[in-house]
Amino acid sequence: MPLPHILLISLGGTITMTRSAAGGITPTLTAAELAAAVPGLDAVARIETASPMTMPSASLAIDDVLKVAALADARLADEVDGVVVIQGTDTIEETAFLLDLVVGSSKPVVVTGAMRGPQAAGADGPANLLAATLVAASPEALGLGTLVVLNDEIHAARLVQKSHTALPSAFASPSAGPLGLVAEGRPRFHLRPPPRPPGASSSKAWARAMCRRRSRPWSARSPHRCRSSSPAGLQAARRSARPTAFPDRRSTCSVVARCPPARSRR
Repeated sequence: MPLPHILLISLGGTITMTRSAAGGITPTLTAAELAAAVPGLDAVARIETASPMTMPSASLAIDDVLKVAALADARLADEVDGVVVIQGTDTIEETAFLLDLVVGSSKPVVVTGAMRGPQAAGADGPANLLAATLVAASPEALGLGTLVVLNDEIHAARLVQKSHTALPSAFASPSAGPLGLVAEGRPRFHLRPPPRPPGASSSKAWARAMCRRRSRPWSARSPHRCRSSSPAGLQAARRSARPTAFPDRRSTCSVVARCPPARSRR
């Protein structure tokens, strides 16, 4: 059986940072260089790499992530079986959430990074990249939407959040826990989120569909106030008590899960 074809897209972040002559660390490594540093990666999948940008994740704009989503959709519609997006951990949850909204393919999209740079003792980047690739290559990940994989845990983009600024175990899903874990060289899933509606390739269609699922246990369990519809509302809503959110210019409400009906702007 041929190996799965996995595309690694590197955007920068700590996982790519090496020491600079001026002091400190800067993002320098490409996706190809990251892949070459992972033992056994070529036994998991046929690897294709792309490095469209190299920057700290706090510098990523929504338009940057939308370009990544377009690239992922284009390659997933062709011969690629899964995509791994590599970036800094500061905005992994926001990137994953936005990709979950706008990527139309049901093939796996996995976001990963590292809490320690590649030259640090105990660097976690290679292990995270290997685990993310295993998940992206797994048939069990089909239809789960965008996932986040770090520290051998598999999280849903709708629920994950960064809960610590230094530990390798920085990511958690407080509302429901991780979907599964990577152990002994393979992903093991314990939970499955509700499937995305067929053809939900636009943020508005997906947002409306999610809003109709108010009573499902995956939603936040307490009501939440509506938030600003500005682009900053994406990050603000994601960092509230776990609603699923995306700003809709036609409504003042950016909370999708447990959201009251949209009302006209006054």
